[in-house]
Amino acid sequence: QTRFALVPRGIGTHAYRLMEAISAGCIPILIGDGYVLPTFDNPELDWRSFSFKFAESEMDQIEPFLRGLDETLIRKMHDNVRDVYPILERGTHLVEGIPIILERIRNRRMGHSFLVSNSTA
Repeated sequence: QTRFALVPRGIGTHAYRLMEAISAGCIPILIGDGYVLPTFDNPELDWRSFSFKFAESEMDQIEPFLRGLDETLIRKMHDNVRDVYPILERGTHLVEGIPIILERIRNRRMGHSFLVSNSTA
């Protein structure tokens, strides 16, 4: 019965929680500065038709915004989530892991490491 799912950005520029929310049939509420929305080789994908995006500084506005939404719009967006899921799910198999690898490369170049090493060397 959950209608919306909060999807914070995470360490990288996207979050695996996005696909989890969509696969559960929830309208994703994307939260984060610099959130990069995947296109999955479909540049015409209209994320505004099935998700909402908020900057981190707008977090206090999310609940009042959602409470003010029209029921007809919510139903339409739920339909859009169901329609877009097969496209996104198919796309994740094609590019699975690539954004994570690229993010790790960028972090290493900047001298950041989020990996824990068990070696004593």
